[in-house]
Amino acid sequence: QVTITDNKEAQTLSAEANVDRIDLSSDFLRTLPAQSDDILPIIGNFLSTSSQGTEGLSVVVDGVEGTQLNIPTEAIRRVLINRNPYSSAYRRPGEGRVEIITKDGSRRRYDGTFSYMVRNAFFDARDTFTRRFALPNPNLDRRLFSASFGGPVLGWKKATFFFSANHLINHQDIGINAITGSGPLIENVPTTKNRLNLISRLDVRPNSVHTFTTRFYYYGGLETNKGLGLPLVLPEQGYDGQLSGESMAQNVRVDSFADA
Repeated sequence: QVTITDNKEAQTLSAEANVDRIDLSSDFLRTLPAQSDDILPIIGNFLSTSSQGTEGLSVVVDGVEGTQLNIPTEAIRRVLINRNPYSSAYRRPGEGRVEIITKDGSRRRYDGTFSYMVRNAFFDARDTFTRRFALPNPNLDRRLFSASFGGPVLGWKKATFFFSANHLINHQDIGINAITGSGPLIENVPTTKNRLNLISRLDVRPNSVHTFTTRFYYYGGLETNKGLGLPLVLPEQGYDGQLSGESMAQNVRVDSFADA
């Protein structure tokens, strides 16, 4: 026996409140096991590859769409996944998109962070591959600098600022195990990655409903011997790559907000 009753007080579930929604805070992002402070590969595990376009994952940072996450993790306030799968504001379904909301400065106090993380092969045990072929332990020297600072603008109570940057220096050997025409090739090939990301923003709140925001992004990187580590890739097939760019975004938001 099934009894069905009508509840007029029940509210319809909106698209923004769908059960597949994932909301990650900045505190949670610090606990992720992200290599070199790169959280995008981990976030991609929550998405559907079938709903992504030919360019891959869609990353929306403060309303600006791209395919890469080139801002420091310390600058991220929230990560939203699948907030509204059917919104007409986006050209792909929600499961192929990640929305990033960056931090802004507090209006009452100054906040800052600084961290320096180091990993070196000196503390690594020899693995089975190097022990079997009598190879030296692969070199690994990874250093990550990260800092952020924000707060009210002196002499201007209605304005706040925020700045964050990180710098990665990574020297790592990649093991090559291949069969060539002249016989087996087993060796460690050195690679290098040098990356700098930074973001700065200025927020002006002239009244209780308007916010003027200006953001500046910069990212730059240099890598050597990219593409190694795949089964059929030889050392001479490694290539160098350089990535750099900068952008500035301005927008006006009309909403109500609470003091930070």
